[in-house]
Amino acid sequence: MGVRIGRETVGKVLGCAEMHNCPELKRLCHDLFVVEKTFKIAVLTDGYFQLMQSFPSVIDEIRARVQTK
Repeated sequence: MGVRIGRETVGKVLGCAEMHNCPELKRLCHDLFVVEKTFKIAVLTDGYFQLMQSFPSVIDEIRARVQTK
């Protein structure tokens, strides 16, 4: 069974991946964030807000990937 991450939960999952040093899960979350439809929904979630507070460097990584897309 593959990993399924939704637009509403990607911020929270990315925070967990960062906290527990899971590079593959982190990469999957980053890949999902760069999809425009996902980004527009994900940035409005509590998980993204918590990610901003706890891991601002991850937000910088996401912004860098979105801008280069």
